[in-house]
Amino acid sequence: FSGGLVLMLALNLLLLRHALAPLRELTQFARRIDPLEPGHRLEIGGGDSEAAELAAAFNEMLERLEAERRDSVRRALAAQEGERLRVAQELHDGVGQSLTGVVLQLGRVARDVDTPSREGVLEAQETARGSLEEVRRIARMLRPEALDDLGLPSALRVLGERVAEHSELEVDVRVPPGLPEFSGDAELVLYRVAQEALTNVARHSGARRAQVRLELVGGRPTLEIDDDGEGF
Repeated sequence: FSGGLVLMLALNLLLLRHALAPLRELTQFARRIDPLEPGHRLEIGGGDSEAAELAAAFNEMLERLEAERRDSVRRALAAQEGERLRVAQELHDGVGQSLTGVVLQLGRVARDVDTPSREGVLEAQETARGSLEEVRRIARMLRPEALDDLGLPSALRVLGERVAEHSELEVDVRVPPGLPEFSGDAELVLYRVAQEALTNVARHSGARRAQVRLELVGGRPTLEIDDDGEGF
């Protein structure tokens, strides 16, 4: 009798382990999920079993969470770009126009004052003109006109040229011909990543050269920024 009881208990234990195996698989899968690598789904066989229904419900939850995350990122990006555009327009139309007026007024004053004072007025005019150029540069960085007008490859090249102009960094931008057109959101994100990376390289790395490469890898755009700086 005791041998039969032990055998029955062992059989029940095996059945219980088999029944709980999908739950363990679900637990392990949930622990491996990385929000930065969406698209992974749990596959559990068993037809119409409760475990398969649980896996389907879990996959549906992942789909909703990823969709909500994409929408949230898209809204945040749109809000950020809208604010950048507003500030860029205010700098261009407000501060920029005011500084333009100052430059013109100082030019008129320089023609009317006597020679000893003219040098100081001209110096002030050059300072105002330099401030005007800096305001325009900041406005361009806030809202890249080249991205809207010329597309991502040309915008990256213009970005490299502008970074090189205002730093000691030599920037090499490499974009192979024939790349497909990306969505507006994708182009904007790629541009902002390159912009932030080059800004950090110019400010903090001590590098003399940097390279920006945009390629298509596995059907997806891949952006790489390398430099010869000292690192951390």
